[in-house]
Amino acid sequence: MKKNTRMIYIFLIGMILLSNLLFASNGEIQFALDYASYSDQDGSSILEIYYSVNRSYLTWKKQNDGNYTGTYEITTTLYSGEKAIFTNTMDLNDATKNTLSVKSNQNIPEQLMLKIPVGSYQLAVRVKDKFSDRIGKLQIPIEVKSYSSDSLEVSDIEIASYAIKSTSENKFTKFGLYDIIPYAQKEFSEELGEVTIYAEIYNLEKAENLTNTYTYWFEVLSLNNKIVKKYNKKTVDTPGAYSLIIDKFNIADFKSGIYYAKLNVIDNNNKQKAEVKKKIYFTGPADDAESNNLFADLLRNESEHEIDSMFSIIKCLMSNKEKKMFERSNLTGKQSFLINYWERNDTDPRTKINEYRITIEQRISYANTKYSTAMRAGVKTDQGRTIIKYGLPSEIEKHPSSTDSKPYEVWQYYSLEGGVMFVFYDPSGFSNYELLHSNKRGERHDENWESKIKGTIGF
Repeated sequence: MKKNTRMIYIFLIGMILLSNLLFASNGEIQFALDYASYSDQDGSSILEIYYSVNRSYLTWKKQNDGNYTGTYEITTTLYSGEKAIFTNTMDLNDATKNTLSVKSNQNIPEQLMLKIPVGSYQLAVRVKDKFSDRIGKLQIPIEVKSYSSDSLEVSDIEIASYAIKSTSENKFTKFGLYDIIPYAQKEFSEELGEVTIYAEIYNLEKAENLTNTYTYWFEVLSLNNKIVKKYNKKTVDTPGAYSLIIDKFNIADFKSGIYYAKLNVIDNNNKQKAEVKKKIYFTGPADDAESNNLFADLLRNESEHEIDSMFSIIKCLMSNKEKKMFERSNLTGKQSFLINYWERNDTDPRTKINEYRITIEQRISYANTKYSTAMRAGVKTDQGRTIIKYGLPSEIEKHPSSTDSKPYEVWQYYSLEGGVMFVFYDPSGFSNYELLHSNKRGERHDENWESKIKGTIGF
């Protein structure tokens, strides 16, 4: 395996695939994000975006009636390439009679539905607490699928907190029949007990003198697609051209790890088959210790070369003292240093996952996806390093090349030190952007950056 591929794999297997938590540092709003695509009746595709905001991070304000209200804002922006094609802001309220009853495992579900062309997009979401101005941000890639109009198809899988028959139609109601309450987290523990699955089947065949049934079953697969558990097949009468699957499977006996939930469907009239997979993560009841030490065990089995490679990516986060401590250590010392570093910086020790590590690993993944070139991995670029260290900028100003200047970008971080900027420029014209100037303490500073962009010879 190539160096960069192996290095990225170690970070991914560590935790990045476990859940869609936000790019957050201590004190910021925590929320989870997921999505699923479906086929509309006219053949177009529908995107449903699922949010889950942690109640314990909201600021509560006492009202005249003695109750407490938390108010927050969700801003959703969908990007196609560099262009924002959709933006929506929702103002939402939550209430409680007693703030002491608000627990860290309580989450507020929300969702948004869009009709959108098939394709690949970037989904950027910001949650803002209206009473404290604290925010949380997350940006993830999404894929909106196309659906055939004449062969058996299955939608994406939605993981739900629960499903009930609808008494009055609301934002969570599917086809006027059931309320499917989304569970945006991809991490499941023994407290949940069962996982509720929702999916839609399209283009079923129904005709006279035929069986008019379809069969479906779930499987749980390892990351290398080996079957870990297969659930019983269920045969259902075909109601028409489409049908809904709402079912549960028990997760109590799973070991901690990353898996695929796979749904298989066969139309018994024409023997057509369809399937869909979704990546999920379990922390099992008998395996908490293994879960907590999963990443540590991975590090202890890595060579010094791989450990050094990991350190080279995240050393921008560390103090000079920490860097020297790592560099003076032997292999065992380096492994222990990284294990302790992640544990020491865990922003919420109450949970079974390390939110800080997930945050950094998401930034690493984003840097490699967004800023890799033919010559360098994204994490080795100045822009990638800035993402890893500070997260996504609040605003990016792009300035293409002109007759009197090279192309450059200005990144604004409004929440750092009262507002700071980073200026990157491309001296070669081949999208190899270098940091030229920043007013952030500790970063490269050059008051003459504007003149140097215009007069690039000799510096």
